[in-house]
Amino acid sequence: MKQENQVSNAWLLEYVPNQFVAISTQSMQEFIVSPNIIEVPLTPHYCKSVFRWRNRLLPVLNLGKLLINSQQNKSKVVVIKYWNGNQVDFAAIQLHKQPVLIQIYDADYCDLSEDADTLSKITRACFRYNGLRIPIINLEKLFLTPNLVSGIQIPMLITEY
Repeated sequence: MKQENQVSNAWLLEYVPNQFVAISTQSMQEFIVSPNIIEVPLTPHYCKSVFRWRNRLLPVLNLGKLLINSQQNKSKVVVIKYWNGNQVDFAAIQLHKQPVLIQIYDADYCDLSEDADTLSKITRACFRYNGLRIPIINLEKLFLTPNLVSGIQIPMLITEY
């Protein structure tokens, strides 16, 4: 019996020009074009700022600096949710462009590039899209893995007020 090629939706995030990751549709909460980002001293190079969202200060993660050491500044963010134990937490990821809702087919599955050291620690799966390998980010690993890069766990930056 031939197996059906299942399809799922995901958000495609371009974090610097021509560099992409994907997240589940359930993870994205809001896209903000011009957030008021506040620099925070003594924080990791890839998470040097926060912004106010619904009575919370959220850490703003720069995937460009984390994954490929890009110095490009971005003004757009996507607010995401992830599970921290049995509770939901929120954070933001800086983007180059607006997220795009795409469809992923089982047949598009591929292996992650072997030179993706940090990326391999936070990737749930990988698929091909328009000739590119796109990692699907495991947000829990991204935000909760101690020593991911600098030994600082990002949720410690989240402050309710």
